[in-house]
Amino acid sequence: MTSSEVIVRELADIRRALPKLTEEIAAAEERLAKATRHLEEAKARAFLDSQGAVKVREMQTVMATSLVAAARDDAAAVLRYLKMRRSDLETLQSSLQTTAKLLEVHHAAS
Repeated sequence: MTSSEVIVRELADIRRALPKLTEEIAAAEERLAKATRHLEEAKARAFLDSQGAVKVREMQTVMATSLVAAARDDAAAVLRYLKMRRSDLETLQSSLQTTAKLLEVHHAAS
């Protein structure tokens, strides 16, 4: 397999992966939004259900919502990963396109 064929194959793989990744990012953004809303609701409920001074109620709220906060943090981490993966693929795509053009110029000059 020639280097040009490898580049063409890689570019095709990236072009197939990017739309799927964009859909995954949209779904991850929705999950993060839901997790954020759920956390805010849980914090409000926990604060209202707790008793004592404001500082005590705030600490009880943090303790009562730690698992919900962790779920929100996990959703945010997944979204960051997917966006980083998309960025990496776009960078690779650009690099491969540049390499392909250089190969064309080199072959044309030969």
